[in-house]
Amino acid sequence: KDSDVGYHDLHDKKRLAFILSRMTVEIFKPIKHWDKIRVYTWCEKSKGAIYPRYHEFILDNEVVIKASAVWGLINIDSREIVLADEYDLGGYPIDRKLEMNIPNRVRIPKDIEFNHVERTEVRYSKIDINGHINNTIYPDMLYDVIPSIENYNITSINMRYVSEAKFGDVIDIYLSDLLDPDKYDVRADKIAYVYSKIGDSKNVEATFGLKRR
Repeated sequence: KDSDVGYHDLHDKKRLAFILSRMTVEIFKPIKHWDKIRVYTWCEKSKGAIYPRYHEFILDNEVVIKASAVWGLINIDSREIVLADEYDLGGYPIDRKLEMNIPNRVRIPKDIEFNHVERTEVRYSKIDINGHINNTIYPDMLYDVIPSIENYNITSINMRYVSEAKFGDVIDIYLSDLLDPDKYDVRADKIAYVYSKIGDSKNVEATFGLKRR
């Protein structure tokens, strides 16, 4: 908080915006209402067009969530990518790479069958300062289509953001059956693959690790 560049300073003065490309989350223990947690976040040294960022959530001196994210930086007006050697990261905390126990990329097997489960229109309340659906909306939107989800806790989330969804776009969501996790997430009982499309274009891909309650 003390060292990071403010969001509005970045957006309004420098006319830049960070765009999320991938996100990987491991959940070791659910966080409940009124739990007091500490959150640590830091960056790794950036290369090319890739800006990594990591997070740890601490509850009772135990790491209960780890997260890894890969961001890109763009010029809002020109929509051009800003490379790491073109942007001063001196105001951000730089530290180690956070090791994860699950793959950091969504890899949906080619032989998986999907069913169309929902169609939704992008409402204005879902739009952020960049004019598209905020990245925090997608996990909830895709998680909600999994059947009998109330019987599971999430052990992992793996997201790949392919293209943006703007106000008024119509999103179609496709879901696999609940499958055996194999080596993807050894703590999960099942995994679900989900993706969304806008017209013929892929929007987001996701994998959820699920453990029976």
